[in-house]
Amino acid sequence: MRLICTLLFSALALTVHGQATKKAKPEAVAAAPAPKFVDPCSLIKKDISEDKTTFDFQSPYDVHEPHPLRITRNYSTNPEYSFDNFYVVIELLGDIDNAYMTNSKGEHVEKDESKVVIEFADKSKIVDDTMKINHDVSEDKSQSVRYVYYPVTESNYKDFATKQIVKISLAGYEQVVSVDSTNSFQKYLECIKAVKK
Repeated sequence: MRLICTLLFSALALTVHGQATKKAKPEAVAAAPAPKFVDPCSLIKKDISEDKTTFDFQSPYDVHEPHPLRITRNYSTNPEYSFDNFYVVIELLGDIDNAYMTNSKGEHVEKDESKVVIEFADKSKIVDDTMKINHDVSEDKSQSVRYVYYPVTESNYKDFATKQIVKISLAGYEQVVSVDSTNSFQKYLECIKAVKK
């Protein structure tokens, strides 16, 4: 009887030990799907006049979250009224009070400000001391908006398209520009440059 009990106990112990040391099969983990490529040119907003002679292109823009750099271009193929307006739009948010002043008549008026500085990673700069700064308020009316339409020309296009912008300044008010922001800006710039051959 003692022998039978000993054998049963040993068998039970082996079974329990076998269960305790049995390795669990690893669960299969699904690989994360690769991010879907989005062609930046497909995000450009495009408007065409009914007579198909005036074209308007803008890089993506959210009025609730203004981006410091965006691109706009509108042009006409009408030979009697031909134009091509190609701009980098620079916008900086600031305190609602520092863009306005009280004049001698006690009126709340827009400050008269100028000077644009665009600084690149290689320490070179585009500087325009005479360009007038425009003012507005943010969509929620809580901040001021300083902005300019800076013309894109054949001479400065290469700088905008190939150099990393690291800082922008309007009338001395500065903002650092991230690498991601510059990369997106340059992709949209290339797309909008290509719309008119």
